[in-house]
Amino acid sequence: MPLNADDVVTGLYLVLSYRMEPGTFHWMLCSTDTTSEETYLFHATQRPGWMYEYRLWDMVMSNTSVIAVKISNYHDQVHLNTLLSTLPMTTPIEEGNVEFTCRIWVRAAIRLLNNRGIIRCTDIDGLQNEGIMLATRHADNVGSGLVGGVYSSSFSV
Repeated sequence: MPLNADDVVTGLYLVLSYRMEPGTFHWMLCSTDTTSEETYLFHATQRPGWMYEYRLWDMVMSNTSVIAVKISNYHDQVHLNTLLSTLPMTTPIEEGNVEFTCRIWVRAAIRLLNNRGIIRCTDIDGLQNEGIMLATRHADNVGSGLVGGVYSSSFSV
């Protein structure tokens, strides 16, 4: 389900995409470029074990995009990649005793970017819940080809 390109502005986004398992989403960060239409993807992927991936990805035209939530203005993708590639593929101590997932990786990425002053996330749990709520609202539309949602976060700028 593509996103409405008219709603996407330059910035850093939390993106939740469709998974075959109902009620679950793949979590990632995407950054739109200031000088082109390119979008870069930063995420933890399972192939076959967990690994970090950074690449071009068209979140607007992807049939799996459910929502994109802007969490910050533009930041250089190379710099973001340099920082995010250092995150381990394990559950951080702050998360407690939970299984590592792409959602856990995104939370660790948000903490890192927040600590470095790249974003200002006032409530990581609020951001997560906001993402879940918005994605759940749009998830049923995936199969029918309707456009996903593009939002600005209430918890991160």
